[in-house]
Amino acid sequence: MTSLLVTGASGLLGRRLLDAEWSGDRVVGTYYSTPIESGHETVRLDVRDAEAVERVVKRVDPDVVVHSAAATSVEACEDDPELAHETNALGTKHVVDAATAVGARVVYPSTAYVFGDDEPVHAEDDEPAPINRYGRSKLDGERYVRAAGSAGTIVRFCVVVSLDRADSPDFGSWVRRQLEAGERVRLIDDQEITPTVFSDAVDALGYLVEREERGVFHVTSPDRMTRYELGREIARRHGLDPDLVEAIPMAEMGWGAPRPRHLCLGSEKLRQRGYEPVRIRTE
Repeated sequence: MTSLLVTGASGLLGRRLLDAEWSGDRVVGTYYSTPIESGHETVRLDVRDAEAVERVVKRVDPDVVVHSAAATSVEACEDDPELAHETNALGTKHVVDAATAVGARVVYPSTAYVFGDDEPVHAEDDEPAPINRYGRSKLDGERYVRAAGSAGTIVRFCVVVSLDRADSPDFGSWVRRQLEAGERVRLIDDQEITPTVFSDAVDALGYLVEREERGVFHVTSPDRMTRYELGREIARRHGLDPDLVEAIPMAEMGWGAPRPRHLCLGSEKLRQRGYEPVRIRTE
């Protein structure tokens, strides 16, 4: 690979991808509302605008497009289904169509929310059945990637979390900062997840890109836990007080969008390819 285009490069994942060791000789990132300070070329792009997407992709002429631009707020997508559909579904179609026209591969970060509560852990080939609008819009995006044929790769994550001291806007960094300030952290204890460690989100994408893997892959820790248990684990890893983490039920969050009680993905296909995701539990 000599050229990489990252959509949504101002986001949590996209920003890291610009500087990933595997990212290639030429890297171009796009943003929508938040300009990026980067040593790489960046360009403003609204993926909902098909003509604009076509122009950018044609000009960059990438070997690979990592399409990480998305409306990622579960609650915002539930409140505004048009935003969810136009960004996550039609925006993906525009990127896939433009990438196909220049012969580029598409790598599509997706989510555990494409599944419902029918199984405690979902494998890559399980039939999706989302129960909220965010999950449905991301699944529609997956379908556009699949429709493009064998050139697409779908990579599903679940609750991306930093375990190091990186100052990023992810769940793990937020928990660490709250605990460092001596503040209590209230986390749900009645939904099981398989978190995606941030370093795995970046490294596994590169692993799959470099090997030109196609199909659907899950990138999550093998450890099943609740956010409450994850918060206590983060506290222990940073020498902070785990007793500041308080368990609460999902009902206290006041969420409007329904969530499954089990938001767990199995990463067997990735391990079969020789990549072992990071374990989170230390005890």
